[in-house]
Amino acid sequence: MLMLLVIAITGLGFAYLATQNNMWVTVNLTQYTQFHMPLWTVVLGALLIGFFISWVLSLIDSISNSVALHQRENKIRATSREVGTLEDRVHDLEVENAKLKGENVEHVREDVHGHYEDSATVRPSFFDRLRHGLAF
Repeated sequence: MLMLLVIAITGLGFAYLATQNNMWVTVNLTQYTQFHMPLWTVVLGALLIGFFISWVLSLIDSISNSVALHQRENKIRATSREVGTLEDRVHDLEVENAKLKGENVEHVREDVHGHYEDSATVRPSFFDRLRHGLAF
């Protein structure tokens, strides 16, 4: 609704500008090319070209941000896989250590497995990721 209101106000402003500036101007693109058109069309053309350039720059920035985000997500996934393998290795070493000490291996498996299972299912919230992303 707000966008519709802004567009309506902009349209009214441009309509007023067009009625007040209806004189004809000559636009020279090259030495031999000349166009005769009302002043308001020159203003509208400049405005549209400015919007287009702004949109293209915004699109390039958006693509750049999405590529950087994708690279970071891949790095996080690789690190998570590495953490998982290291956790499995620690678990195996703890079981082996318990065997060497003569403890009950089933008890060690349950404690260690439960611990790693919980840590693997915990995911950071949106605000945690945002806070981490804004940290310098």
